[in-house]
Amino acid sequence: MNNINNKLTKEQFKQIRTELQYTQREMAELLGITIRAISYYESGQKPVSKTVSILTKRIYVAEQWYKQFNKLKKYSSLSIYAHNISMQW
Repeated sequence: MNNINNKLTKEQFKQIRTELQYTQREMAELLGITIRAISYYESGQKPVSKTVSILTKRIYVAEQWYKQFNKLKKYSSLSIYAHNISMQW
């Protein structure tokens, strides 16, 4: 991902939204903008604003961090479970 202050292209904006599996409506609600604005950004009718670019990048980073955290949490839980079972034998 590019510098936080650089504007996203229409392709980057749509790629992030689809990778996060958000509908246009969900993304609009997260960003506090209209569905029409999302549509304009993705079609290239309007450039993605700097503010929307920054917020979108922050949402993306937060979602990626959350996914990694849950993977680690799940792995740790499995390790503790496996250890507890082995101690019972």
